[in-house]
Amino acid sequence: MREEFINNIFQEEEISMVQSASVRHRHHPLKLLLNHETISNQPNLKKSLTNTTFAFKQVFNEDQNWLKKIKPRLLNTDDYSTASSALGEIRCYGDLLQASVKVQPISETNNANTPDFKAHKQGEEVLIEVRTKGYSKEESKRLEEHNQLEFNCEKNKETRVTPFGRAEKGENVTENAISKIAQIKQSEEQFSEDKPSILWINFQGELWQFGPNKNSIFPVRTSEGKLYSGEVWYAFYGYEGAPIFRGENNKEGAVQNLIHMKHKGRFRNDSCIDAVVISSPLTTMVAENISTQAPIPPWFWSKLIHVPQFKIEYSRLNWPSENLRKIIEIDKKLIKSFEKKISGNGNQTS
Repeated sequence: MREEFINNIFQEEEISMVQSASVRHRHHPLKLLLNHETISNQPNLKKSLTNTTFAFKQVFNEDQNWLKKIKPRLLNTDDYSTASSALGEIRCYGDLLQASVKVQPISETNNANTPDFKAHKQGEEVLIEVRTKGYSKEESKRLEEHNQLEFNCEKNKETRVTPFGRAEKGENVTENAISKIAQIKQSEEQFSEDKPSILWINFQGELWQFGPNKNSIFPVRTSEGKLYSGEVWYAFYGYEGAPIFRGENNKEGAVQNLIHMKHKGRFRNDSCIDAVVISSPLTTMVAENISTQAPIPPWFWSKLIHVPQFKIEYSRLNWPSENLRKIIEIDKKLIKSFEKKISGNGNQTS
């Protein structure tokens, strides 16, 4: 059954237009919101749409004028990423409202790049820019061609999905994911050097059923005795020369030639981003900048923990213990210890 707020926002002809939109590399993002019953066998997608519906209701109850402003983006059938980014902003806005954060959208200006939202309390401000990650152009084109084959009843065709795009020559899948996450909003034009700024990355929706999970915030994770690097940890805290684990056996001298990280993590370079919030269907987690010049105020974090999916145990936060730098150094020692163990020769980078 369609949610009542949908009928209050959209006209019947607008709903019909979205429902009849073609399947390209994906369905129209709003179409899935209108048809929950069609995805009951996809738990992550179902949870994502539940989150979106809940956030939509929060925003509808608090700021219908803003919803009217972004409605053309939601109905865009020419570029599905436009509707997807609007839904990402709704999720962020709804989550902050649910956490009782005083927040307001920032109007775009013609002569300046502006973030999407501003949280505030007693004169202090936190700027928030939302980025809804999509597939690369190449991957989107390939999936659209595959879906067209399906539409033409070539049912036996299969394709492999690579959410962050195909790895470059000489690059493995983990290395590719690390670099692509680290590059999100790389220009940092919407962020401020003197005001606390957050990049809110949205990994929810049809495209991200198999995106970064909560364990990717850890430097190393294990499965059946094999080692795997945490893509999110490396993207923000990784160091040049860090070994990238891709399923190596946790045995003495098991590996002779480890692949090493070719660049620094985002927070080991100068960055105007003071923290990153990563929103996925089951988890909202945070990676805070270890070298921030404008720390996120404690009141914001004490509110954010009330976001329904927020998990402090799957975050790297300086709040409340103020020992983030020490935690990251311990993480680094863990990586080095495993590198020494499985390489069997103690050959480590400093």
